[in-house]
Amino acid sequence: LACKYVNEVVIGAPYSVTQELLSHFDVDVKKIVERIIQHRLEYEARNTKKNMIDNHFS
Repeated sequence: LACKYVNEVVIGAPYSVTQELLSHFDVDVKKIVERIIQHRLEYEARNTKKNMIDNHFS
């Protein structure tokens, strides 16, 4: 089983997401949104740094 679009394949995983599964893995909308915002801030900081370096050498 190989697919370049996934990190991991879980054999026997359930076909639907239940509340029990969400609770077990501590999945929360707030945490997901916070992670997205944090990744966006890291992306912006990385690009700002890159642009500063590019502007310095141009």
